Amino acid sequence: MSTGDSLKDAIATFVKVDPGARFPDHVHRGHETMVVLDGGFVEPESKIEAWRGEETNREDGTEHALVGLPGVPCIAAVLIVGHADFK
Repeated sequence: MSTGDSLKDAIATFVKVDPGARFPDHVHRGHETMVVLDGGFVEPESKIEAWRGEETNREDGTEHALVGLPGVPCIAAVLIVGHADFK
């Protein structure tokens, strides 16, 4: 998805994580902003949860995975200024 000239090197995308499914471990190489549009997720290592309407931010060098919480699939809008390295 195009981000426009002001963020031409950014990645804008949507992520869907079904309940109980794991989105792979990855390291951020830049800043990530994620807004949960529906459902929710937990980061297994930190136990941080985010639900519909909540925003999370990850700084350069941080690492995490996501597991979809029970109920409806987690749908999130994601903006990464940089990229992510998947394990």
